Amino acid sequence: MKERWYRRNWVKILWIALEHILLTVALVCGAFLINQYNQGNLPVDVNEKLNADTEGFAQQVHEMSAEILYGIQYQQWTKTKNEDGSSRLLDLQEVYEGKEYTYKNTSGLAYRMSDLKDWAAGYDSYDNAENILVCKKADATYDYYYAQEFLNLIDKKSLKFIVDKSYGDEDATIFNIRDAIQYRTYEEGVNYGLQGVANKKGEIVYVSIWSFSGGSIQEKYAPDGADSILDVVNKNPNWNGRLQEAYQALDLALQEISNAVYSNKLEQYTEGNTNLTYLYVDQKNRKVYTNKEDYASYKTHQAALASIREMGAYVIVKPKLSQCETTMNTDLREWKDFVKRTAPEGLTDCIFAVGVDTTYPIEDELAIRSRNYEKYSSWLIPVIVVMCVCLVLWLAGLAILTPGAGRKEGDGELHLIWFDRIFTEIAAGGLLFLECLLLCVPVAVWENYSRGLFPAFALYVSVVVFALGSCAMFLLGYLSLVRRIKGKTLWTNSFLLWFWRFVKKAWRRARVFLEQTGSDVQHGRTLKMVSLFGAFLVAQIFLVSASFGGGSFFCLLLLFVVDGIAFWYFIRRVNGQKEILEGLKKITDGELNYKISCEKLIGEQKIMAEAINSIGGGLDAAVENSIKNERMKTELITNVSHDIKTPLTSIINYIDLLKRENLTDPKIVGYLEVLDAKAQRLKILTEDVVEASKASTGNITLEMTNLNLVEMLHQVIGEFQEKMEEKNLKLMVNLPEEPVMIYADGRRMWRVLANIFNNTAKYAMEGTRVYIDLKKNGEKVCFSMKNISAEPLNISAEQLTERFIRGDSSRSTEGSGLGLSIAQSLTELQKGKFQVYLDGDLFKVMIVFSKV
Repeated sequence: MKERWYRRNWVKILWIALEHILLTVALVCGAFLINQYNQGNLPVDVNEKLNADTEGFAQQVHEMSAEILYGIQYQQWTKTKNEDGSSRLLDLQEVYEGKEYTYKNTSGLAYRMSDLKDWAAGYDSYDNAENILVCKKADATYDYYYAQEFLNLIDKKSLKFIVDKSYGDEDATIFNIRDAIQYRTYEEGVNYGLQGVANKKGEIVYVSIWSFSGGSIQEKYAPDGADSILDVVNKNPNWNGRLQEAYQALDLALQEISNAVYSNKLEQYTEGNTNLTYLYVDQKNRKVYTNKEDYASYKTHQAALASIREMGAYVIVKPKLSQCETTMNTDLREWKDFVKRTAPEGLTDCIFAVGVDTTYPIEDELAIRSRNYEKYSSWLIPVIVVMCVCLVLWLAGLAILTPGAGRKEGDGELHLIWFDRIFTEIAAGGLLFLECLLLCVPVAVWENYSRGLFPAFALYVSVVVFALGSCAMFLLGYLSLVRRIKGKTLWTNSFLLWFWRFVKKAWRRARVFLEQTGSDVQHGRTLKMVSLFGAFLVAQIFLVSASFGGGSFFCLLLLFVVDGIAFWYFIRRVNGQKEILEGLKKITDGELNYKISCEKLIGEQKIMAEAINSIGGGLDAAVENSIKNERMKTELITNVSHDIKTPLTSIINYIDLLKRENLTDPKIVGYLEVLDAKAQRLKILTEDVVEASKASTGNITLEMTNLNLVEMLHQVIGEFQEKMEEKNLKLMVNLPEEPVMIYADGRRMWRVLANIFNNTAKYAMEGTRVYIDLKKNGEKVCFSMKNISAEPLNISAEQLTERFIRGDSSRSTEGSGLGLSIAQSLTELQKGKFQVYLDGDLFKVMIVFSKV
């Protein structure tokens, strides 16, 4: 095979590295151009030769002019003296209504401008600085008090609370009222048991009170002619009931003055500190505002305008647009409107001129901008050329890497990497997501750089990081796309194709499953429901579009009809399902003869109800058959046991007669003893079988009475004491001293306890302890007996209480396996609870009865 140089590994590595370098250089050049353009250091038009010709320069002068005009405006309206020498006042009514200021007290609530200027220094915003109480009179007028002032009047008996005695203790009610006033929680409309506030004469002066919830301001200065703002709103009818408006107007005035102070930057434009000269001429009042001492006279303002025209760049704005002139790259209409909006006396008969000495004798921001412009404007063409060359070479690198993607030197096969095996859509989405995250780096740095928080170096470093990361992700995605196209896996390895195949496969398996289980009918129902839902959805979309897309009223009516039918069908199915569930519950509760009504059911619900009715009938028959079989078993056991007892009694009697004979042969005596033991065991087994049968079926007559369980346990313990000692079992008895009465059958209860003790004597490990406890737990009496089993207990506790089940799996000990079963049945017949617990080899029996 002919070798192709672009498949060589070192060629690929070299070009991939070059791609990163070229794209990084191109993006850094682009960032440099954008940054310098935003700072006004680059020309936009080829005709712009000097900094003064640029739009950026004109914009900078425009911004500086705004600061100048705002400063002049601030000086005018924040004067502390009027023309006649009197103190200038700011009326809050004029502030609140946004009227032109007369600088006089016209509404009765005004502040001295000198006080407001001092007050505004460091002022932020109003809040609930003062705790104020609103007191409403019967004539719907108001008095306002500082909360502590009001409480002092109460303490001095000048005012008195009149409380509703139905609220309880009068002192407690007054305490709650004072507490609500002190902590500003007295809400309007809530009386807290207060009927009013009276004066010394007992006359009601206030019908209701509440805490002032509007924002308040801690007063630093008093209003004109008053002690406080509350003094004005209490005495002046114009302001009575308008305390919140008064505070809002005061806050607005302080905010305006504070903003004006903050924005006043006239000091930086004084003569000798800037290359900019401004001239504001008020022709109506024959006043001049300027930063040039030589231009301060109104008589010489025309000569001043002529001097400004001789500067390198200037703008002169007059009342008429035809009279405006400029040498800068700007729109005079914008300047005229701007001066009209910001000038303190409007543009009725005023002139505003601003000029810049383009020789820049003073090192201000204009001089720095001009020097940067001269420096960076010469870089414009070289930087653009470098950026374009890098982009062209970067595209050439892509063209070289494309044919070599997935190929190796001397090998004609296509080689995929791990990334190529990821789903196409997921791979593309992941790269786009990472690209967006990476883009956040330069965007965040640019934002902070624009605010002056980061240096320019940080901006270019972020661009380098973004360029390297973006190039790496782009090459990874692009070359993977090329390899996928070459290997024809672009679509075959897509998530959409995989999902489509998954759906088809799942649908095919579902159909096969339905066919194999013979559920053709159910399959048809499923398709029917899906078809109905699809038709309903299509009808909804069509009717909604027709109704709200300019359709007729008939379509809207038809939509309601279709929805009504769907609602009726849904309700009917829900009611049918409810009927079926109720029938199932009754059948499971034991009403096997119950039949579900099928009259109101349709479709598969009717079929389901009929099937359930059939199941109920079958269960009823099965239960009757089970009961019959159980009865037959019981009768069989009883009859067989009776038939066995008759010959067994004869055997036992004959053995007893033989034992009375004077037999001398020891062998024959041994045989008789074995026969006697086995006969007795058979007798006990027969009696246990009969007892177990009667107990399990309840075929026993109980003689219930009050029993002292403590006394019975002492008797049983004494009965089995010798048997326990034979196996070296130590009884640990814990019985109460006082009687414990239960309601039970004495003979049957003795049998229960005897079976439990007998079970312990047979199967407990020799030399261990047996714990016997009797406790009273509320209305219950609990008896428990614990021991360690001699044999491993490899069966469950439930199995131990079954018939003929023994803990001794080798059956080497005596016993029938019926003792625990009989004890459990007899306990439950006496309304007790019998439980067996196993924990390893630990065996525990617990019997619970209700206390009498």
